Amino acid sequence: MFNNGLKPDGTPDMKMLTQVSLTPEFETFRPTAEACSTSMVGAACLPLFDDRQCDSSAAANDGKCDAASIHFGASTESEMFMMFPDLVMPEGTTESSDIFQSVAIATPLPNVDVQ
Repeated sequence: MFNNGLKPDGTPDMKMLTQVSLTPEFETFRPTAEACSTSMVGAACLPLFDDRQCDSSAAANDGKCDAASIHFGASTESEMFMMFPDLVMPEGTTESSDIFQSVAIATPLPNVDVQ
């Protein structure tokens, strides 16, 4: 289950919203802003342009282009999903040269769903 900033009734919940400005600097995969997080909440925006594209009216200076999608990373603001490959040798295989016939299985650890 993924919930990126909505209460059960469908209204915005800014405490749950992934925001670029709240993502730690050490995060390897930093998200990119995609929507307004204040004033015109949810409207599409581009970080290339300034926050004024999210203003409620011209020159209001009350908008912020900061909302981002849930992303892969290592902090609680991220999905924290990591893949660890395992090799499984087919039954009856004894030679190390047979490793190319092995099966790769991805083990997800840890897996924390963002709610």
